Amino acid sequence: MGWFEVDKGGLRQLLEGRDKAFILRELVQNAWDEPDVTRCDVTLEIGPGRGMARVIVTDDAPEGFVDISHAYTLFAHTRKRASAERRGRFNMGEKQVLALCTEARIVTTTGTVIFKGKDRSRGRECTKSGSEFRALIPMTRTEIREAVAAARTFMPPRSIRYTVNGEEILPREPNKRLEATLTTEYEDGEGRYRTTRRKTTIEVHVPREGERAMIFEMGLPIVETGDRYHYNIGQRVPMNMDRDNVSAAFLRDVRAEVLNVMVHQIGEGGISDAWVRDAMSDERIVPEAVRRVVSTRWGDRVAVGVPGDTKSREEAISRGYRVVTGSELSEAEWDAVRAAGAIESTTRLFPVLTVGGWQLSEGEITDGMRRVERMTRFIGKTALNVAVKVRFTEAPEATTCADYCRDDHVLRFNVGVLGQAWFDGSTREIVKLIVHELGHEGGGHLERGYHECLCDIAAALACLPRLDVVLWQAE
Repeated sequence: MGWFEVDKGGLRQLLEGRDKAFILRELVQNAWDEPDVTRCDVTLEIGPGRGMARVIVTDDAPEGFVDISHAYTLFAHTRKRASAERRGRFNMGEKQVLALCTEARIVTTTGTVIFKGKDRSRGRECTKSGSEFRALIPMTRTEIREAVAAARTFMPPRSIRYTVNGEEILPREPNKRLEATLTTEYEDGEGRYRTTRRKTTIEVHVPREGERAMIFEMGLPIVETGDRYHYNIGQRVPMNMDRDNVSAAFLRDVRAEVLNVMVHQIGEGGISDAWVRDAMSDERIVPEAVRRVVSTRWGDRVAVGVPGDTKSREEAISRGYRVVTGSELSEAEWDAVRAAGAIESTTRLFPVLTVGGWQLSEGEITDGMRRVERMTRFIGKTALNVAVKVRFTEAPEATTCADYCRDDHVLRFNVGVLGQAWFDGSTREIVKLIVHELGHEGGGHLERGYHECLCDIAAALACLPRLDVVLWQAE
């Protein structure tokens, strides 16, 4: 008496809820994995009896089933495990298919196995080459249509002529083929199943109309990803026992490799997609790809706001920059952005003046500066009834021309940026800067109070009888 017994009915119950496309996927996989196979034909049609389907899968592999007992032995050792370029590993796919069948027959080069009722028997019929799987399976018409449609999405190798219900399914030419080192599984010389990293190819395909993007293992679909592209991996893909999912880490590696190459083909409409953000979180992402994602998503005028530095943030926005907040990217994405130097901070791009910094002495203040000081005080008193104090600073490393602090009503002009000649120049330009800064008496650039204050100043000055004379007198 052996250690284990398998309850076919129990296994069937576990499988009945699965998408029936897996039936064809498992059978086709067995055919494609055989050495020197050049043809694989699939037939799935309405069978005899209500709610029955007939499935036939044939191939021309010269050796056929070398050991026909593998057709009904779970987890038997298979030579496929030693090669990372074969799909099979568990020797379980046919058994899952058989669990759903009401009857089945496998004919190959080494004989025949017949499954009917509760019995299994052997027959002497043999093929000269190749194998044929023929069975009846309970399936609805909808399940048949869906399974056939799924089988037509398989991507056959160029060396195999593959047909579905008589229609030849041609190999697909990828939109891009790239090399990458990915995790795979194989059996070592001592019979132990191991994980390793190995160089392989990723074929990138744009899904056809009606298709949903999936990850493929050497032409056979594994799981839907929701991404922009199909990913066809050229070697064995590590996946779960049901062969219908991959780990999040593996998918992220694939996404990063693809994004590195395809980033220039992704427009603004797709650059914020979940798969792109996931790829950005992977250690494989290259700086050029990160910078391209940033520029496509937010443009070339982009900066990150520094908490607490409101003035530099407002300065960036006033100059047309898109200020990105911390919550717009994940921690891993920010790590990639920082490593690539893809986004500068507003503080670095627009350093503002600091209170008391580099103030000019009385002897350094020119007549032109005194003129601007008088005009500033006049406008502040006339338009806002505020006694504005004026300071002149030398801060050439700052990007702001002037800075107003409403807490103590101080307006500082940055001589290091404006230059001394500016103070002797156009009255219009001088008044323009004064009004811009005094508007901050109502708040920051983004606040409603700022714009209301600008309107108040404009209205007050417009109501003066002769503004040009008044300003001249202020000078």
